[in-house]
Amino acid sequence: MNKKLWILYIIFIDFVIFTGYVVYQEGYFGFLDLALGSLWGGQVFIDLVIALLLFLTWMLGDAKARGVTAWPYVVGTFCLGSIVPLWYLIRREHALLKQA
Repeated sequence: MNKKLWILYIIFIDFVIFTGYVVYQEGYFGFLDLALGSLWGGQVFIDLVIALLLFLTWMLGDAKARGVTAWPYVVGTFCLGSIVPLWYLIRREHALLKQA
């Protein structure tokens, strides 16, 4: 396993644990209070949506070029946010290592 894959796994595992804790403490839709409660909260939420849409656009092209079905990742991103794109990057890196 290469360094890039280790870093992706560390970020993924830490983020999943932190997200699980936040959802447990605040609820699945707890972010809406922050996003709708202030202009900065709304700005950060819109920024996240734009960033995820940009990633999904790239991912759809990348998945098509690699012959990977992307729609589960798209649906998962809308349900779980950044966790799913991180998983896509991990799976992609594993596939690249197998090709080498």
